[in-house]
Amino acid sequence: MAVEDWLNGLKLAPKTKSHIKQLLHVIFGCAMRWELTDKNPISLVRVKGGSKRLKHPRILGPEEFGRLAAAVKEPATLLSIHPKTLQKMARAGTIPAYRIGDLWRFRASTLDRWLFSIVSSIQPLVPLNMKGNNV
Repeated sequence: MAVEDWLNGLKLAPKTKSHIKQLLHVIFGCAMRWELTDKNPISLVRVKGGSKRLKHPRILGPEEFGRLAAAVKEPATLLSIHPKTLQKMARAGTIPAYRIGDLWRFRASTLDRWLFSIVSSIQPLVPLNMKGNNV
């Protein structure tokens, strides 16, 4: 089957291929509901090793977790946000950060510049006159 060959030919992890297959299955399910097709051909597709991991996850010990929490706490304090929010922003690429192994690292100078650019790009709610005083 062409879809199966295409999926198995992708240079992705087996779990990722399974996720793509599931997405296609849902799309064809919607097409059936909208009466665009009468069957879901993705039901016939098999993905080799879809439930297997390529590598086992690394589990942090108490000491490593403590170092990780300490590394994230300081930048979060600088920005006055919760450490979990900072991690989510780093993962999403919203905030300047780089990753070393399993740890996110933040440079204070880069965060300062980023924060200044965000604050300076915000338009005032009340227009200012030429002297800088509120109208």
